[in-house]
Amino acid sequence: EAESLCENEVAGFLAEINLQRYTEALLRNGWDDMETLLAIEDADMKDAGCSPRDVAVLRAALQAERSRRRAADDSKVVVSFLQTVGMEQYAEVLLGHGYDEMETLLLIEDADMKELGLPRGHSLKLRKKLHEY
Repeated sequence: EAESLCENEVAGFLAEINLQRYTEALLRNGWDDMETLLAIEDADMKDAGCSPRDVAVLRAALQAERSRRRAADDSKVVVSFLQTVGMEQYAEVLLGHGYDEMETLLLIEDADMKELGLPRGHSLKLRKKLHEY
């Protein structure tokens, strides 16, 4: 059943970018889960019968998906950090204002936290925990 869900994920992804006509060929050639599909190369797409135009479309869509996944992973690190230091109540506001990577969050200043509505004590606590990070 897990394999069926993975196949559905690939099929769904291909349908979203209007390339569902390649689903059967890609699945048959072992591109049956998103992790694997994200590693596909142009030659593999051509082997599955993709036209040059569709290779370009699929390549662009896969690049966008990789970026989306990286951003989601970065956000998880920020949320995890905030949970660890007992400040998860600020996750939504921080992520919503672009502090979605630890690299960016480490640069937050007192004025930024005040503008976002963090009480002074929590701002000090967050700065201390970020310094220890």
